[in-house]
Amino acid sequence: MSSSTPESMQRADQRFLDATPRSKALAGRAREHLPNGVSRSGLVFSHYPLFIERAKGQFLYDVDGRAILDFALAFSALPLGHANPKVLEAMRAQLDKGLAYGLMHESEVELAALLHERVPSMERVRFTSSGTEATMFAVRLARAFTGRTRFARMEGSYHGTHDMMCSGMGASAARAQPGTEDNPVSMGVPRWTADEVEFLPFNDLEGCALAIEAHASELAAVITEPLLGAGGAIPPEPGFLEGLREICDRHGIVLIFDEMISMGLSPGGAQQYYGVDADLTATGKSAGSGMPMGVFGGRADIMALCEPEDGQPAVLHTGSFNAHPLAMVAGVAQLEQLTPKEYSYLGELGDYLRQRARDLAARRGVSLCVTGVQHISAFHYTDGPVRNYRDRLRGDADMAWRVGFSLLGQGYHVPGGSRTNLCTEMTQSDIDGFITALETAFEEAGATGRSGPAA
Repeated sequence: MSSSTPESMQRADQRFLDATPRSKALAGRAREHLPNGVSRSGLVFSHYPLFIERAKGQFLYDVDGRAILDFALAFSALPLGHANPKVLEAMRAQLDKGLAYGLMHESEVELAALLHERVPSMERVRFTSSGTEATMFAVRLARAFTGRTRFARMEGSYHGTHDMMCSGMGASAARAQPGTEDNPVSMGVPRWTADEVEFLPFNDLEGCALAIEAHASELAAVITEPLLGAGGAIPPEPGFLEGLREICDRHGIVLIFDEMISMGLSPGGAQQYYGVDADLTATGKSAGSGMPMGVFGGRADIMALCEPEDGQPAVLHTGSFNAHPLAMVAGVAQLEQLTPKEYSYLGELGDYLRQRARDLAARRGVSLCVTGVQHISAFHYTDGPVRNYRDRLRGDADMAWRVGFSLLGQGYHVPGGSRTNLCTEMTQSDIDGFITALETAFEEAGATGRSGPAA
């Protein structure tokens, strides 16, 4: 804990230490074999990471036997919750048939057809093993189709970790904003990659238009999350996505929607929810029910670049585990269960969570702006609206961290104390319990009595 941490956080600190001795022991072993004792960046923790033994429904169960209400849900991949019975049944049946073929199988055709039915703009699709690969191939296709090399993306967006997308992410995100001179890329990535990117202000159509039109002849693509996910669960304002569509059409620029997160907003993802089609879509997560997978797809004329001509495709797309059978059957089983009724329930539950959090913050004088739509929300410890990534940077990140740490000790997993995802297994009673824990977390983090009504 830092010197600025309230004394009340000592209670949260001790609660976590007392409750997680086995996680502590496993963390010691992990540090002997893994950098920082973890298997990926972004897994931020105090003291040591939590180790999970199993998961079911809306709960994680850690190695110390605690049930933890999971508001991450594999970062939006599990709208039906953990270990959904029909998904597991489909995967068990596939296990008896083998794990990997290196050839075609029926379930990949079924999942492709389901995706096309739900998202008509995905006229043709290809599967990958990760979301990072999906956005990489989408941008590569746009470059091949247009003959241009540069692309534009939103400040604060996240599109995976390949070199193209390592400008303006993680520690370099703030440095990538216009007008700065610091290195905008992660270490190990050539600085010239930043020269290929134009950064755009989310929810500022006039600013986007100026930036795009200044470089229109060079831009192959504009890639955006329709809902700015990792950048703060910030929804697009009315007319913003429509405006991007019109600008791209006018200049022959390929519009790419990264729907890794927003695909869970409706049966047809953000494109159905907001009524705007993309030229190419990159998705995965909820389309794979927690299995490692990604998808890119879109207009048939663009996707045709993956088809061979004179023996070789214009855009090479390979991968040993593309369309892995377990991921395909899991995806089919999950999407078949996600009917309009389920999306409606998730939206109602999300509205309930956001309103209850706002009411609590107003009652306790917490500077809090709650953003989100449907089952996805985020808490920003700041006064005033949060419309884009720069607004999000005004928030008190330390406060969010202290709140999240207190919640974890109380049995609620809210990564970073900010973003939440809901699943169909959750109930209003679960939300009520969370709000009670959130009030305790506000007190322990020193958040109360700081402001007027929450936004």
